[in-house]
Amino acid sequence: MTNYKLYKAGKVLVTGIVLTAGIILTSGLTDVNADTIENVGTQISTVSANKASKNSATSDKNQPVTHVTSDKISDNSTTTGVNQPATDVTSDKASDSSATTGVNQPATDVTSDKASDNSATTGVNQPATDVTSDKTSNNSVMSDTNQPATHVTSDKVSNNSATSNKNQPVTNDSVANEKIPDTEPVKNGWVLNNGNNYYYENGNLVTGEKKIDNYWYNFDKSGQYSTGLTNLTYKTVFYDNNGHMYYGYLRTDNTYMYFDTRDGHAVTGERYYGNHQMEYYGQDFKQVRNNYVRTGNTYYFIGQYGDALTGERYYGNHQMEYYGQDFKQVRNNYVRTGNTYYFIGQYGDAMTGERYYGNHQMEYYGQDFKQVRNNYVRTGNTYYFIGQFGDALTGFRYYGNQPNQVEYYGTNFKQLRNMSITLNGRNYSFGANGDLIIANQPTYFSQLDGRWSSHKFNDYTMGQAGCVPTSIAMVLNGSYGVRVSPDDVRNVMNNISVSSFGATGVDLINTVKYYGRQVEQINTVGRTVQLLQQGVPVIFYVNVAGNIGHAIATYGYNNGATQVYDPYSKYYYNGWYNVNALSNNLSHDRNDWNAGRPVFAIM
Repeated sequence: MTNYKLYKAGKVLVTGIVLTAGIILTSGLTDVNADTIENVGTQISTVSANKASKNSATSDKNQPVTHVTSDKISDNSTTTGVNQPATDVTSDKASDSSATTGVNQPATDVTSDKASDNSATTGVNQPATDVTSDKTSNNSVMSDTNQPATHVTSDKVSNNSATSNKNQPVTNDSVANEKIPDTEPVKNGWVLNNGNNYYYENGNLVTGEKKIDNYWYNFDKSGQYSTGLTNLTYKTVFYDNNGHMYYGYLRTDNTYMYFDTRDGHAVTGERYYGNHQMEYYGQDFKQVRNNYVRTGNTYYFIGQYGDALTGERYYGNHQMEYYGQDFKQVRNNYVRTGNTYYFIGQYGDAMTGERYYGNHQMEYYGQDFKQVRNNYVRTGNTYYFIGQFGDALTGFRYYGNQPNQVEYYGTNFKQLRNMSITLNGRNYSFGANGDLIIANQPTYFSQLDGRWSSHKFNDYTMGQAGCVPTSIAMVLNGSYGVRVSPDDVRNVMNNISVSSFGATGVDLINTVKYYGRQVEQINTVGRTVQLLQQGVPVIFYVNVAGNIGHAIATYGYNNGATQVYDPYSKYYYNGWYNVNALSNNLSHDRNDWNAGRPVFAIM
């Protein structure tokens, strides 16, 4: 009983002290924001933790004021106060089956974010205690005896931890054996997730284009990097299997693509490179090979290795195209390479044969596609002559130094052969070779004609040895219109002849020149044929009657033969004879050869 009275008397005394201390503390304490704050005469401790541990208990003896703030009081928690005057409980949500008992307790204010399950707070004659916790763990125990003001702030206190302080000053320590969970690091760089690589910067997943370690990548909306052909906003590029942007040539599907070495874009159209080379890439980015390319009205041809061609291109059944140094196919225009000319038609093929153009003009291109210049062209039995500038001639063409070296080409560009025309009232005849015939057909005379056959010629008579003067008279009279007879020629030759029997080659040349005509001594069968084709009369010294030299006049040419005028009354020759046969039957008389081979053209 005595103890009880003393207790009550002490209770009154203690109560007064506590009230006095409360007034002092109330007027002296302000907001406490630091982890540890120390004031003279009064100590305040703050303990910070994220979460208080389970199974902890807080017991205070002889503590005056206890202030607990909680957002949520946990289930089965109990707050017991002996001789506590006032109790104030504030909670966002009071836990189930909780009990608050206050016996003569001083003011108690409980505020908590979340009080842990099965926790108990007992305060006996405790001074002001302020406990602030975001979350107090289950079954935690805290015991303080005769402690001054204590302020506890905790984010998280570890499970099953216990803190006991007796007569301790203000402290700021973590609860013993506190367990801090691992914090996930901020993601930076490459991160492997579900077999895919992703790239982070400061915890953010990278999307879109990004340059990493000198490689360009493109990340889609989910963060996966692109591979293969990829359409970006302003270009198409290619990423390899590592996501790296690709540059240069890429072979794919038996074809090639090219990606620019500066920005990686897939090339389309012309690409110029190297020492004057060009490639072409289609709108599908594939390189064209062994095929045509058309851009507008321009054509290219790309070869089997991807390079555009220049120069001639032969193809198909004897066809040719031409591509300039700019790789463009020439169309409807000339091409010159050195001294050679081509003409490329409107569809790109080089021409052959006649080409008519302009105001009645014609060119000719051979089977080699080359334009003929300053030369003859024969098509079947038709002849053309193409001038030095590539145009076919019309009208007269003069060549050589001989009067018969004249040709004529009609308005159809064809050369006249074996034909006659009348121009300005004058008649022109052209032989089988196209040359102007300057002589007409010889007039036939016979050395046996009674008008002169018995007249003396050198040491013999005209009938015996007058074949040469008679042949000359036939040519001069008929071919060139010189009105002479065989007897007239005989008189001249008697004065200039060097032979006593007949007349030699030198005698023939001197006599013809006497009458103002020219003589060409012919050394080949080919030249003989050519002159006969031109209509030039030719006198042969041939061998007859076993071994006798005999002169005959010939004129014209047809199919290898010439017409023979035999002055011996056509006894040995009569009609057309092969020129080769005549040339192989020349006189054996050496006097007939004194001017050379005894075949003479009279012009």
